[in-house]
Amino acid sequence: MKICYFDAFSGISGDMTVGALLDAGADATALTEALASLGTGAAFRVEKTKRRGIAASKFHVDAAETKSHRHLPHILKMIDAGEIPERAKKRAAAVFQRLGEAEAKVHGVPIEKVHFHEVGAVDSI
Repeated sequence: MKICYFDAFSGISGDMTVGALLDAGADATALTEALASLGTGAAFRVEKTKRRGIAASKFHVDAAETKSHRHLPHILKMIDAGEIPERAKKRAAAVFQRLGEAEAKVHGVPIEKVHFHEVGAVDSI
């Protein structure tokens, strides 16, 4: 078993995480095809870049979407319909379920009423 440890001492964004995973050997074509299967309408691309002498992959999510508020059932439906491995579907659904439960508790509303704002946006899903 291989283990990957992120020492994100000052944080890390999703595009930075994906770029790092691509540089570690993840298949860019398989990733972009899997993400496209979620039906978000976004386009995905990888750009090779160099900053201060360090080469890296920059992951881009190009979305014309203006709507970023989604409810948990909509996100779970998108995940379930995607052409991604069953294990990935279960993990992604579990993450959004847990986030929904936390949001519901904080806002004192049923989980069905939770609006995912930033996390409901295309680049987060």
